[in-house]
Amino acid sequence: MKHGKKNYELLYAECSRSTCTTRKEKNDGVKLWHETNDGMYWTHKSCKSDKDEFGIIGIQVAGKKLCLSILIRDMSEIHHYYHFHESEIPIQQLSPSVVTKFVETLLIL
Repeated sequence: MKHGKKNYELLYAECSRSTCTTRKEKNDGVKLWHETNDGMYWTHKSCKSDKDEFGIIGIQVAGKKLCLSILIRDMSEIHHYYHFHESEIPIQQLSPSVVTKFVETLLIL
């Protein structure tokens, strides 16, 4: 997002292959949390925005999963990281419910 003369990163993504280890998935999740936390710090530092005004979105693609998370700083300046939606990525022909949940995830994004 561009605000004035500055660009702000409000969405971060961490992706892996369609086959990944549990350890890689956890490490990428931690890396994504660090990226969103840094983004929140720099955005608040330069914008001087009100607390609890917006969040930084994190997207993690790990194996066949797509996870959406958000980092929000509350009025007490405490950061809260929520995993708010997850779906399976339909790589091959799957049941309609899996495809529907995946499309729902994309629409939320």
